[in-house]
Amino acid sequence: MGRTLAAILFLGALAWCGWWILGRGGPGSGDPSGAKAPVVDAAVGTALEPKELVEGGRLAPESSALRSRLQKGESGEAVAEARAIPDERLHLPGVAAAARDAALAVAAEPAKDPAQRLPRADAARRLLARLAVEDAVPYSSVKQPIEALNREVLFARKEIPGVVFRGAVRPGDTLDGLMRGAWKGRVRAGYGAVLWLNSVSSPDRLRAGSISVPEEPVRILVRKSTHELWLLLGDVPVRTWPVGLGEGGRTPEGEFVIGTLQPKPDYWPPQGKRIPFGQKGNPLGTRWMGFRDTPEAQGFGIHGTDEPDSIGKNLSQGCVRLRNSDVEQLFTWVTVGTRVEIRP
Repeated sequence: MGRTLAAILFLGALAWCGWWILGRGGPGSGDPSGAKAPVVDAAVGTALEPKELVEGGRLAPESSALRSRLQKGESGEAVAEARAIPDERLHLPGVAAAARDAALAVAAEPAKDPAQRLPRADAARRLLARLAVEDAVPYSSVKQPIEALNREVLFARKEIPGVVFRGAVRPGDTLDGLMRGAWKGRVRAGYGAVLWLNSVSSPDRLRAGSISVPEEPVRILVRKSTHELWLLLGDVPVRTWPVGLGEGGRTPEGEFVIGTLQPKPDYWPPQGKRIPFGQKGNPLGTRWMGFRDTPEAQGFGIHGTDEPDSIGKNLSQGCVRLRNSDVEQLFTWVTVGTRVEIRP
């Protein structure tokens, strides 16, 4: 009886050791570090990062559907589906990653049929932009493909309804005259957007012929956390600049509208005499874009600076400041009525 009991205990100990070795990652588990094997989603056969998983150790349904499309080579269809996903679902890490991968797949595909390629590329850049603007993915991870797709779509010299039209320039026409006349009501951006779309450095260099003209409005997004100003054409970033902000969190957050545009602005201190443009003590630099006052914020705007070292820091009285060379470029893109959003 004693020998039998000892044998039972011995076999039990062996069984427990075997379970510990195989189940906990010891020798023979294939991973001497004890790390768990990657989770594989059965629907798409793809190894998943833990951050992509939702409750229950599975992908969100939207992510599974998008990755299934990608497995089948249906990147365009995946982009279309991703653009229809509500913001709150698009922010799920797995959904955002799958949506980004779908757009990047479209960006990387060869342009076999130009007629079909342009709308696919436009959809991809809009999806990447939405992911970045809504903080679903870091802008740095999609900035280069957005810029490449912007060049492909906006510089294609093709009409895209609601985005770009081809405008006629005749001998003797001026850009200002066309924007106030023949193109009035269709252009919701400053003349700088037209120059940029046509790689023209100055309105004086505009030549007779057909040129690309933007139809989408320009808007501005300021991110306080990164000291950046994003210039968006429609909903897609096209330029970014570093900015200086208000000391002690004085820069207000929210949505604003540009109400005044002043080159070579004078400065009126809250209590004091006017300081003309160019004189010591005038902090506004070479351009001023004043916001329409709101009940919560009065007297704020975007301007240049006489202290370029303040860019990237919180030293202003609350306004958004750029280097003079940058604010002069921005000034040509905006109009009275341009929307500005300032986020934390």
